[in-house]
Amino acid sequence: MDTLSADHTGPLAFLFTDIEGSTRKWEQHPQAMKIALELHDEILAQEIRCAGGKVFKTVGDAFCAVFGTPEGAVTAAESIQLRISKANWGETGELKVRCAVHCGPAIERDNDYFGPTLNRVARILSTGHGGQILLSQAAAQGLECVRSSLSDLGEHRLKDLERPERISQLNVCGLEQKFQPLKSLSEFRHNLPQYHTSFIGRQSEITRIRELLEGNGIVTLKGFGGCGKTRLALQTAADLLDCFSDGVWLLSLNTLSTGQEITDQLAAVLDVSVPRGQQPLDFIVRFLRQRKLLLIFDNCEHLIDDAAGIIASVAAGAPGVRLIATSRESLRIDGESVIEIPPFATSDQACVGPPESVLLFLSRMRQPQPATDQDLKLIAGICRRLDGIPLAIELAAGLTFSLPLPVIAERLDQRFSLLAAGKRGAPLQHKTLRAAIDWSYDRLAADEQRLLRLVSVLKWEWTIESCEKIAAVSGFDRASFLQGHSSLVEKSLIMPREEYSRFYLLETVREYAGELLRESGEQAHAFDMTAHFYLDLAEKTSSSLFGDHFRAMEIFTGEHMNLSAVCDGLEAEGDAEHTAILARIICAMYEYWQAASLDGEADARFKRILTKKKLLAKEKLAWVLANRARNLNSLGFYEQAENAALEAYNLASGCNDQAAAWAKLTHGVSLVYRGRHADALEQYVVSRELFEKTDDRLGLASVIGNIGGVYIETGRLNEAEPMLVQAGELYRQAGDFRRLAYVMANIGQIFMLRDELEKASLQFRDTIAHLEKHGWSCFVDLGYTQLAVIATHKGDHQSALSYSLSALKAVLRTQTLGVCARCLTETAEIMFRVHRESDAAVLLGAAATVEELLNTTAPQVFFERCLERFAPEDKPCSVEVRSAFESGRELRLSDILHFLESVGL
Repeated sequence: MDTLSADHTGPLAFLFTDIEGSTRKWEQHPQAMKIALELHDEILAQEIRCAGGKVFKTVGDAFCAVFGTPEGAVTAAESIQLRISKANWGETGELKVRCAVHCGPAIERDNDYFGPTLNRVARILSTGHGGQILLSQAAAQGLECVRSSLSDLGEHRLKDLERPERISQLNVCGLEQKFQPLKSLSEFRHNLPQYHTSFIGRQSEITRIRELLEGNGIVTLKGFGGCGKTRLALQTAADLLDCFSDGVWLLSLNTLSTGQEITDQLAAVLDVSVPRGQQPLDFIVRFLRQRKLLLIFDNCEHLIDDAAGIIASVAAGAPGVRLIATSRESLRIDGESVIEIPPFATSDQACVGPPESVLLFLSRMRQPQPATDQDLKLIAGICRRLDGIPLAIELAAGLTFSLPLPVIAERLDQRFSLLAAGKRGAPLQHKTLRAAIDWSYDRLAADEQRLLRLVSVLKWEWTIESCEKIAAVSGFDRASFLQGHSSLVEKSLIMPREEYSRFYLLETVREYAGELLRESGEQAHAFDMTAHFYLDLAEKTSSSLFGDHFRAMEIFTGEHMNLSAVCDGLEAEGDAEHTAILARIICAMYEYWQAASLDGEADARFKRILTKKKLLAKEKLAWVLANRARNLNSLGFYEQAENAALEAYNLASGCNDQAAAWAKLTHGVSLVYRGRHADALEQYVVSRELFEKTDDRLGLASVIGNIGGVYIETGRLNEAEPMLVQAGELYRQAGDFRRLAYVMANIGQIFMLRDELEKASLQFRDTIAHLEKHGWSCFVDLGYTQLAVIATHKGDHQSALSYSLSALKAVLRTQTLGVCARCLTETAEIMFRVHRESDAAVLLGAAATVEELLNTTAPQVFFERCLERFAPEDKPCSVEVRSAFESGRELRLSDILHFLESVGL
């Protein structure tokens, strides 16, 4: 036999085992069963290992093992049964173990195996009896020699509803060879269809359905079209065949058109002849009253009222009958339990192994299964783009017969035409992806159809309040909107998030509804109404950022993706009217971007709109440039900021004093960063006059605070303090607690420069507490950096390093280049002083890369200057330190926190 090696390729052999009747033994002999199970586990582990296999999973008393060849699996099964039969089991009596062997391909991930082959061997095992060894046709054919005889047990339909399997029994000399018939579908009464594909996933849903059926008469599987409700209902029914003595019976309603036809089909399925003069449904209910069976009503949505009435009558009059209904909306009848059936998961974060969507795609491919990680990544991306909808995934997987995976992935923007090759023999609503949604859409009321088309404009999630306002400007009154929205949620076309606080469309539904919106001629109006709504939202929310800050940030964060999508749409329109709206949204969002440390996003938006500057009126262009200059200062691009501010001032001068004032202020800030304090003061004087003229309290506070900052840097401390106190009061009145923190930090700096270190420390700690209290913890570097300076002054380098690291970690969350470079350099300086030269050099390497991006200093020049300042004079820079600097040059800002953790900081 072959031992399974790490580099084994090709089909594998799987041995599954479990103990028959173990639950009963646990109830009767709990202590003895614990000892018996330990012996059982020891026997199985030893024999599997000796036969060259590997146990990759145990669940309770069930073992799952993999082998390189079927001979190994069969040898292990034979040895297990022999040892089990001879072991002393004590009080529990002999354990009856059943074994099943099957061969085929599988996906290996994290020491586990996945795929249809695993599902198949589990189903074969479920048909067997204790003491029996069953082999699939693939396993039997794969045996090069058979030590014991095989008995052909014939073809059997397994409970996975897939193709029949020819099963053989391995007869072991000295062991029992006669067993009851296999527990396959063939042994039970039913009319369940046969499939040619395996059932994937949904085990938690099956468990939930079974639990509910034990206590309730009716379980409705509700979900979006194509999400696999029918297959799930049938698989659950197949699993329950041995629980219903009078059978399991399917009624498919998709081709029916009246309630009478449902009743007629029910009578036909049950083989009931209704006597003349009798009410058919009443007679059927009486017929079912003493019977124990399961009925599946499939595709109830298009006859929802008739189906609900019939199901309710059966449930009320036949207590032994259990019912499963599949529908795109609930029945809303007494005794109904509804299970939402979502699309398959498309992320493996919460999964052990590949997500179910990927497993489904792999099982339906018409090519050999992919062997590379790149293939699996492509498949995962395809499944995400298709929202995890099983029908869409199956259709896409079928294309692998003629198209390579990259081509399928590239063409998903036209998913409805790409997936138009329907499944032959499938019901109409399951032939193509478009047909599945048509089936739901065609059954909507006119207002529901119009609302679905309208919400396709929303590219992200929405709240019920925001959607209602958008619908209102498109002609919906409150009552019709709420009724339509609720109905679309009920019919699984609009999807709710947890607790129904936000809603969204599957990308597939959005594309479908978007096509209809374009075809209806409503798209331009719908987009314009949506754009104006988000313009109003952005401007009102921006104005409240300095008052109800937390609520404003919550609104902006929740609507950020929709605002971005609207901006994208306005950019695409490209005319003067839409560009003007875009400019106003961008300027309104600037304060949010700055507060959320999204300077990079702001930069990209400003760059793109300035390519269309000729479409903007002078005043709007001035505001865009003024805010662009502020953002450039935040990013550290001071010369570019000065140029933008100058252009903004020239445009605004004489037509908008407020915009001109902000432009002058921003110009002054860029000059301060470049060390030109006297020139900056000249700009601030003009800016202050303009702010006083326009009564802009926030702008006035900003310019007075900045003048105080210049006084500090030029040694005019006595003049600086009253300016900062005045600025702080104005910020407090305006509700701008973020900029108030800068004023507080500057006052602390005055104390520090006066050598009043205790007062300075207290001020900086107050600054940190203030920022955390008001939700600005990403700016706590304002306090920590200065506390580090004070600790360094006192010679307490360990405390200085701790403060500096706190500042650096806060700044890294903002990704603001100029501030990041400064904090990296300051932290490195202190690390040199505590003799962590190599770690310091790594941070200097990262800082050098940032400085290079800012076009301030060449990396090597920067490094040599830092060494000259930081490194001990009597200790030349080692090769190790220079190497650490180069490795730091490769770090992204997002990697630095991981580096600090890795070196214990």
